[in-house]
Amino acid sequence: MTPANPALAAYQSGMQRRTSDPQAAIDDFTQALSLDPGFGPALLERGRLRAELQDLRGAIEVYREILVPRVSQMLEAKLAAGDEAGARISRSILYLADRMHEVPV
Repeated sequence: MTPANPALAAYQSGMQRRTSDPQAAIDDFTQALSLDPGFGPALLERGRLRAELQDLRGAIEVYREILVPRVSQMLEAKLAAGDEAGARISRSILYLADRMHEVPV
């Protein structure tokens, strides 16, 4: 049975091919993300596979794709709530995420 959601179908295909053909699985996850850019499970699995394949720079970029938008939303919420300590933490995380490309791998 094929899911009605094409992004979910591509994700499930990637999960099935994860161990037998990791590069094809990455392609499936990328296809799922082209259909639904916010599909978090596909982003997470693409990052995991890149790390497992020793593509550490690629994994870092994928994790930044996951981290930055979510922490940016947290920062906005903390600022709106007047939570300066929480806002400082969120800013620090964003600062570090911005510097991730500088990490030697």
